Amino acid sequence: MKKAKYLTVALCLVFAAIIMVGCSSAPKSDDMTITETTISENEQHYIKAEELAADGKLEEAIDEYKLAGDYSDSKEKIFNILHSQGEKALADKKYEEAVELYKKAGEYKDTTDDIYGIYHVQGEKALADEKYEEAIEFYKKAGEYKDTTDDIFGVFHIQGERALADEKYEEAIEFYKKAGEYKDTTDDISGVYYAQGEKAFNTGEMDEAIDFFKKAGAYKDATTKVSEIAYDLAEKALKKKDNVTAAKYFTEAGNYKDSLERLQSVYYNLGAASLNKKAYDEAIDYFTKAGEHKDAKSKLQVAHYSKGKDLVGKKQYEDAAKELKEAGDYADAVKFMDKTIITLISNKDYDNAEKMADYSDPTTKDYLKYYISGRKAYDSGDYEQAISEFEKAQGLKDSDTYIKASNYSLGLDAIKNSRFSKAQDYFTKSGDYKNSKALYNVSSGEYYILMGDYKEAINYYNKVSKDLKVDGVNIKSRKTFISRVSAFVKAAGDYSVKSNKITTTSVWRYDTSYKDTWEITKVVDGQYLVLKFSVNEDDTINLSGTVRYYRATNYSTLRDLLEGEYKTVDFQLKNLKSIPSSANIGENLTLKYKKGNFTVVYSKRDDYSSSFYNIYKTTVNFKKDS
Repeated sequence: MKKAKYLTVALCLVFAAIIMVGCSSAPKSDDMTITETTISENEQHYIKAEELAADGKLEEAIDEYKLAGDYSDSKEKIFNILHSQGEKALADKKYEEAVELYKKAGEYKDTTDDIYGIYHVQGEKALADEKYEEAIEFYKKAGEYKDTTDDIFGVFHIQGERALADEKYEEAIEFYKKAGEYKDTTDDISGVYYAQGEKAFNTGEMDEAIDFFKKAGAYKDATTKVSEIAYDLAEKALKKKDNVTAAKYFTEAGNYKDSLERLQSVYYNLGAASLNKKAYDEAIDYFTKAGEHKDAKSKLQVAHYSKGKDLVGKKQYEDAAKELKEAGDYADAVKFMDKTIITLISNKDYDNAEKMADYSDPTTKDYLKYYISGRKAYDSGDYEQAISEFEKAQGLKDSDTYIKASNYSLGLDAIKNSRFSKAQDYFTKSGDYKNSKALYNVSSGEYYILMGDYKEAINYYNKVSKDLKVDGVNIKSRKTFISRVSAFVKAAGDYSVKSNKITTTSVWRYDTSYKDTWEITKVVDGQYLVLKFSVNEDDTINLSGTVRYYRATNYSTLRDLLEGEYKTVDFQLKNLKSIPSSANIGENLTLKYKKGNFTVVYSKRDDYSSSFYNIYKTTVNFKKDS
């Protein structure tokens, strides 16, 4: 046998090699020649596989070929065995077995066509047997190897056609939809809807027919069918005076014949009916759809206007404003909105007023919003902000009046807080508002009182009625004070002598009728009077001054009399309410006042002997210097 022969040779060679290794130290003979032949382990497996294959032991042969590795054509031999087995299984219709064998063979060479072919053959067989689900499954498996889109599509399409033929429309649509996952089946599905439409039409189910024909889309004359059926139904509805239904069907009819014109007419009638029953939303919708029919646009304004007024009554102001704006120039829509806004402002409902203002006349909207902001600030007492907003309103409505009113209020506050200079400014700006002029006079009077300029204060207070009431100022009391202080204002100043009478009288004690008198009546220069005044916190007045007068000091001789002396005295009268008619201003010295004139009187008694006494007296009348 070959195997024994090869084995013997191998053993001999191994044995010879051992002998050679053992004798390696011995001298080599030049004439000795040794030939070595070796067989690899892979070759041995290959030889064995060949023998097994020849004996028909294919499974064992495959194992040996595998052990032979890449030796010679081992892998191709494995492929050939597996492929031959697959072909035999296929011939015996053992499809799953054939697939498994081809898959194994595919580890060595491509068997895509073989596996695809098996699944495809099974799919065709199932299709021929009308086992559609099985056919699809086989085609899907085949599709893992090659494209089977057309095959799967074909199965679903066939099912759809059969369902359609049996008038199983829903099934047909489902099958066509599944087929549509592989190829477009739009026309097929539309065809089903068209068939349903025809059936519904033939049985008098017109609404269904319309629905189906609409779903059929552009298929054949489906669109025309919809229009024809809808138009016919609309005419029938009109004969029954059913405008709502007529509108529905004329809408479905689209551009068919005079559908659009008749639809607008129907909407107009529906709008009029809705308006009459105060269903304003419906009326607005219908008149809008009526387009240019008759006076639909005018009627639309009426509907918006009516709805707007209704919403104002319901206090839904922003929505009302939207409607009134849509009403445009109808009736008094603009005036009504303005009036409503003013009413809201008057009620201090500023938020709603501002919301409505957003929809007012665009040319005045911003000014109106400034006006509202001004009113809001005014009512909250923020008058400075109010003025700023009203000024931006640029004279809208009564903005100018409110500017004056705001300044007026600021003026009152300034008086209350004794800021009289600011009050003057505010009341100047408030112009002719209320009693601004009178309050300007009050603030001016108070300002000059603070400045100590009572003369100027009197000028302003003389213009003020005592009945005026001002928070922070007791007008009646102030008028009384001003009246009182005015005398002091007039009195204050420098005075010079107008006339004088200086006398010395000697009187006998035992008979006072017996007396001698010397007197000087000629004006003695150098005499003067200076008066000043100041106001206390309690509004009482201090009158102060200096007086210089001439007086006699001796009776002894005429010469002594004529050589009298000047006397200067400073004085102060405190806490006065008026100028006293007579007041002591020094030793033996009296200041007299009458009708705006001042006189100083000096009087002294001199008991110079037991029988006589002297009386020295100086009376000086003063005149105010110009």
